[in-house]
Amino acid sequence: ERAGAIFKAFELLEEAKSEQQAKTAAELYHQAIDKGLSTLPASHSLEQATWLIHALQAQTQCLLQAGDNSQAIKSAQSAVDLSASCAKETGSNHEELLLIQYTSLEVLQQALEKSMTLSCSKEQEVEVLQKLFGMEEPKSLTTSQKNQRRSLGFRLQKLERELNQ
Repeated sequence: ERAGAIFKAFELLEEAKSEQQAKTAAELYHQAIDKGLSTLPASHSLEQATWLIHALQAQTQCLLQAGDNSQAIKSAQSAVDLSASCAKETGSNHEELLLIQYTSLEVLQQALEKSMTLSCSKEQEVEVLQKLFGMEEPKSLTTSQKNQRRSLGFRLQKLERELNQ
């Protein structure tokens, strides 16, 4: 049932041409995430939580596409929190965990950037970007992700200049 909802949501997200399709995909992700959270043991492994973190990241993208920026921020923050709890649980910093934490922070930054007009602030985005650049860079970043990281570095510099004026 959870897998079915994830699969349908993924298909909808891939072909979402309208805000309504993105909302439907986000709702399907929400259903699967709720089921996943209810069955996730308190002491969970990275393997147990990985699909859930990816689902939260995908749900964030759906919510952003649907224009629901405040919910997108909550979903992205949940992905960041869950990936951080995995780091505490496993006590390791292996590559897969680094990449999951990195992409979770990246998704949160995107949500904050799109929501700048809400109650979100430049300070919040700067804080997320500083965390992202404060962690070890995952070795498995693709060329596209490396280029995105470079762009985020420029964005961080711009936001810090604006805040210091």
